[in-house]
Amino acid sequence: MPEDFQLICLGCERTMRAELAWCGDPILCPHCRTPLRVPREIDPHTEAVRAERAAFTAREIFYFPCPRCENLLQAHTGMVRQRGTCPVCTARFLIPALRRGGQPTRGELLADESPEISAPLHAFAGSGSAAPQIVTRPDGQAVIQCPRCEAQSPIDAEVCEQCAVPFTLESAPSTAASRVSRRATASLITGVISVVLFPAFVPALIALWYGFQSAFEPTSNRAPLTAVAGICLGAFSLLLGGVWVYWMMT
Repeated sequence: MPEDFQLICLGCERTMRAELAWCGDPILCPHCRTPLRVPREIDPHTEAVRAERAAFTAREIFYFPCPRCENLLQAHTGMVRQRGTCPVCTARFLIPALRRGGQPTRGELLADESPEISAPLHAFAGSGSAAPQIVTRPDGQAVIQCPRCEAQSPIDAEVCEQCAVPFTLESAPSTAASRVSRRATASLITGVISVVLFPAFVPALIALWYGFQSAFEPTSNRAPLTAVAGICLGAFSLLLGGVWVYWMMT
């Protein structure tokens, strides 16, 4: 059976394209917006399949990473399989479904979208009037005006000083930023342990490994301070270990 098939809407009786991977997922008819559910089992000999009625359950809010820039976006279960646009990098994609356990699948870029990031400077520049605005004060100083609270921050600020709305791509919440933070924290923890267990050398090497991974992450502009501290502690531990081995051998 091919990977896609024709699905008949219960509301308007018109057909739409569906994929086998959507079986059991809730969708909206693109013609009349009727909530539907793709049947879990599809007869391979049937040319068109009738959709099932969607269960009337409360909409569940979930977060998923943009398939291009990995910034975290918010959706709800009533938006599954609809088209969405990332406010950060302006990528267009299909909103993913939720797996069992509540974890979202990866969003799918539309066919005419490039996977390469060509993001604007400000994190919400794709949001039009909702984007941070650069305004000039009466004294001639340029500042960034927050779209949420309208507070004004210095032109080089990455987040709003009043409500912490991100202004730049680097400060927007993302899975990449979370990954860098976890590695930097691991580097700091193992760095502290390595100073205590300096003759073992292994904790120091682990601290350096995690520290350099987070410091040179392609999506990170600057190394987190925790990663720098972990690298310094790991290097200091290696130095202590070297001095200890030399002292033991002499």
